[in-house]
Amino acid sequence: MQCKGLKHTIVNYTTLLGGLGKVGRAKSVQKLFEEIMGKGISPDVVTYTSIIHELCVSGFFKEATWFLNDMLTRGIPPNVVTYTSLISGHCNSEHWQVASKFVNQMVVS
Repeated sequence: MQCKGLKHTIVNYTTLLGGLGKVGRAKSVQKLFEEIMGKGISPDVVTYTSIIHELCVSGFFKEATWFLNDMLTRGIPPNVVTYTSLISGHCNSEHWQVASKFVNQMVVS
């Protein structure tokens, strides 16, 4: 990106992360996320939500939950869109109990 005169920003990276998640490249999402963190660029709620949404749509629930936990560990509170992505993804895969857990977690927070 910098060779084209563009700066590395969280907005650029969020777009890339979301695209990788959308095509089911969970390992690439993790690798790029670690690269971003290594550069000192901090993810925000939009970054995490984009990753979580696309991973859930692609069926990578374990990875999506890892990103949710990382988000919480870093003190970034999930928003209604984050929870909706988790709930919808689990419902679409008939993981009713897990979806219910996220509904309860959303109500508490």
